[in-house]
Amino acid sequence: MKNKILFIVIIIMLITLNISVYAEPLTTGIETLDTINEESPFRIENPADSEALEKATEYLTKKSNEVIWFLQMIAQPACIAIFIICAYFTLAGTITGKLSLGIIGMILSVVIYFIIIYAQDIFRLSIGFIGS
Repeated sequence: MKNKILFIVIIIMLITLNISVYAEPLTTGIETLDTINEESPFRIENPADSEALEKATEYLTKKSNEVIWFLQMIAQPACIAIFIICAYFTLAGTITGKLSLGIIGMILSVVIYFIIIYAQDIFRLSIGFIGS
């Protein structure tokens, strides 16, 4: 009975993987620099400040992407190793009759690997979905 339920859950998960979700662009309601009027407190008077702001933004974006890349490089081999270990559990489960431990571990490691690889896109998608 457990194997049938597990099989049905796996089939449902495989069917739902083909669903594409599209979010609308995030609108914050904050005026852009092009549309700011003269009385706005957000108006930048000195163009040098704008250049410094752009440089700081580029630097922070670069460093944050490096940190994300580093964390992804650490987590990817761990997920692959866990997948291989769970495959051995599945192989042992065919002999003992307990397949679920290895299969659930493999499914979870694949899902976590997917989340790690596409973390930035998933985050942007969720922000866009919540913001709309």
